[in-house]
Amino acid sequence: MTNRKSIRYLSLAAKAGHISLGMKEVLQESRKNNGYLVVLAADAGENTKRKARSLSANNNIKLVQSDYTKEEISDAVGHGRDMSIVLFKNKDLAEAFSQTHAKEWEERK
Repeated sequence: MTNRKSIRYLSLAAKAGHISLGMKEVLQESRKNNGYLVVLAADAGENTKRKARSLSANNNIKLVQSDYTKEEISDAVGHGRDMSIVLFKNKDLAEAFSQTHAKEWEERK
C-alpha cells in the first residue's frame, strides 16, 4: 500500500464499515442519502466517471477524482477485486480524506 496519509483514511473507513464499494452499492447508498464523498480511481473507466459525476450532482455528494489506482484502492480497503469507486458514509472520515488528499495533491505540484 502507498505510504500517503489520505489512503489511510480510506483503509480506516473500510475497517470501520463506513464505505460502500463498487457502482451498485454506491448508487444504492447515495439514493438513501447515506453518503458524503465519492472517490474515483485514477484509472476508472469513462462510464464509471460519467455515472459518478451524475450521482454527485444529483445527490449533492462531493466527488474526488483521486490519483490512486483501482489496485491501490482495493488494497487499502482489503478487497480482492479492483474497485474504481468508493463512497464514504461517515462525514468526519470523508472530510479528513478530502482535505488530506487535496493537501497531498498541492504538495506534489
